[in-house]
Amino acid sequence: MENTFDLRYWYLGVGIPYIDWLTDGVVEAGPPPPWANFTDIEGFLKPVWETYITAKLRYTSADLYLIPAAPLGWLDSSPEELEQNWQLLKWEIETIRNMKPSIRLGIVLSGGWNGTGTPSDTDLFKFLEKMFAEGIDIEVIGVEYHPGLDGCSPNISDMEEYYHELTKFNRDIFIWEFFANSNGSELYPDPGWYTEDWQAHIYSEALRLAFENPYIIGINYICFGDYPPEHARTGNESNVYQGFTRADFTPKPSFYQTRDYWRSTFVSGQGVTDENGEIRFTGYPGTYEITIGDKVYRVEFARPRIVP
Repeated sequence: MENTFDLRYWYLGVGIPYIDWLTDGVVEAGPPPPWANFTDIEGFLKPVWETYITAKLRYTSADLYLIPAAPLGWLDSSPEELEQNWQLLKWEIETIRNMKPSIRLGIVLSGGWNGTGTPSDTDLFKFLEKMFAEGIDIEVIGVEYHPGLDGCSPNISDMEEYYHELTKFNRDIFIWEFFANSNGSELYPDPGWYTEDWQAHIYSEALRLAFENPYIIGINYICFGDYPPEHARTGNESNVYQGFTRADFTPKPSFYQTRDYWRSTFVSGQGVTDENGEIRFTGYPGTYEITIGDKVYRVEFARPRIVP
């Protein structure tokens, strides 16, 4: 039997790595097989992970590398385990930077805010504060947010405050996983607000917050379409009602409302210059084309920053 592996989902600091193992061409998700000794840091873990990093950087043209890390539970580890985790994270970042100095590095974090206290009270914020205090530096903070799910507040104002508080770290923010239910499911019973109209409001408002926060560089809606309930993977029932379309591919209100908001952000029009030969217009950060006569000029609007 030939043992190879695909370390796509290894999360530093978690007791059992989340890994898709490939054994004789068959993908096996879950705990690693017995031959994988993750307690052997120098003899097994680092060589295996370095092989994966090398392959990933070789075949990617992306300019951003996101490192998965799970803050929940990190700060409750023993002092020895915590120090080992920080050292592993430092090693991984240093390894990636040595292989591809030009690439931007981000860290992917699980967590959210339920609206009580302040966002700074959450494990995710405490993790980031400790990480930067340890001298570990990255360019992008990757966060997930599931309104009304997984301990995340369903209120837009709380989500906005959460994103605003993240700007204190003065790093780009990538919302790498965003979804909300339009109906209850086995895993997430309906608390009373799951409707298609509520989901539509949440999805379009999430896009608005992403546009208006100068630190947010992107948002990733995790599900385009609903799963047929009978086809949902065991343990993945949460994905049944989180899409822009229903299971039969008919668009939900979230599809139309998010699309319409996206289109509303496009700036187009025409005008006349003032006595100084200048013209002004308002728009979101990005690249614009300005046509004057038969000439076309491309203008880049940078994202404004307020450094704490």
